[in-house]
Amino acid sequence: STRYPNSSCKPKQGQKGLMAISTRLKTIADFIEQNSIVFDVGADHGILENYLLDNNRIKKIYAIENKKGPFNILSSSLKNNKNAICIFSDGLKDLKTDCDTIIVAGMGAHLISKIVFPKVLEFDNVKSIIVDSHNDLFYLRSNFIDNGFKIEKEKIVFENNHFYFVIKFIKGIKEKKKEELEFGYKIKEDPLFSLYKEKELSKINDLILKVKDVDDKKIRTLLERKE
Repeated sequence: STRYPNSSCKPKQGQKGLMAISTRLKTIADFIEQNSIVFDVGADHGILENYLLDNNRIKKIYAIENKKGPFNILSSSLKNNKNAICIFSDGLKDLKTDCDTIIVAGMGAHLISKIVFPKVLEFDNVKSIIVDSHNDLFYLRSNFIDNGFKIEKEKIVFENNHFYFVIKFIKGIKEKKKEELEFGYKIKEDPLFSLYKEKELSKINDLILKVKDVDDKKIRTLLERKE
């Protein structure tokens, strides 16, 4: 599962019969506006869907899964939730006109971009897109801005010894700023930014030490990333 890469981050039963979810999925849930109609690509086992509906956060959710095994589990998980509609489909192929929020989480930046664009541009009702990419965030942020979206909020999540960036895009024009493309929107205000920066600097220092027969340009590029 892309959302639960190992058993340690699979949710456990919470209090009062409600399903407890991972920090990452809770962050995605917190980014969704109250009473939204959501289209969740790669819904996996429906943990987010059940959480949102059990807590009366949304009006309705379309849960999309393109793998038969997970889809069967998804359908079973949501069978008692009349406001959850399971669709065996791929990406935004069956995006509905009443949806105002799209979630594409647990995938790489290039796949997310390929799923979202240009299909989403055909739907005027979509107000926000919430993504959680595990790589190439510079490309992801840049590509969304190029397609007429801007970052409304962004949060770092540290889970299973990895840093994840949950980003909420909304429609709007925004000037590209290199620092924001590289590190994130107002991300220095995030309580985890210092820890993230420390880990990134450690990686860069290790790269510099390991590089052999490298030209000055490559060294300068690595040093620039440290600044």
